[in-house]
Amino acid sequence: NVKDGRKFTSFSDLSYSEPIEVESIAPKTVLSGDVLTIKGEYLNDVKEVLISGEDAYAVDFESQSRHELKVVVPANAITGPVILSDVNEVTDANSIPNHIYTEDLTVGDPTVTKAAKATYKSGDVITVSGAHLDMIANVAVPQVAEVAFTVAEDGKTITFNLPVKATDGNIVLTSFAGKEFEAGEIETVSVKNLVISRSEERRV
Repeated sequence: NVKDGRKFTSFSDLSYSEPIEVESIAPKTVLSGDVLTIKGEYLNDVKEVLISGEDAYAVDFESQSRHELKVVVPANAITGPVILSDVNEVTDANSIPNHIYTEDLTVGDPTVTKAAKATYKSGDVITVSGAHLDMIANVAVPQVAEVAFTVAEDGKTITFNLPVKATDGNIVLTSFAGKEFEAGEIETVSVKNLVISRSEERRV
């Protein structure tokens, strides 16, 4: 701009962003797979929702408009505020996001059905039943703190192979929220003992 023969230069680019506002979230208590509805203003600018968990990102929305946003609650979500971001931080680590915090959302616990005591040998497949078992972060048996496991697509069962080092005791499941659930007691039998016991049965 020129005024009275003097030239003024702007040293910064002015940018305007629409302020994202949150009016409500519903329901107030959720489990994995539930749809959370967020209502407010300029929600069409939201690129990411973080539901208070480590890497509990939701970037694929069920629906999105200026006044309403619907997201599926990820399995690793934990109780705490919901955070809305105008940057998809999963794919864009360089941009500086604006974070808008909502009121706390309560994330419930998975249901674990405690099974009756059973005897297994190493390598046997053990199945644990319940609901929302995709919210389980770790499976442990005596002498093995982390056991590789598989969760069914419907979240109703967890299966794993009994490790060789496992001993008698409880199966313990730990959720992403750090809560522990007993899933039943196991009694282990070695292959060697199994062979001996079968030989004794034949002699009888």
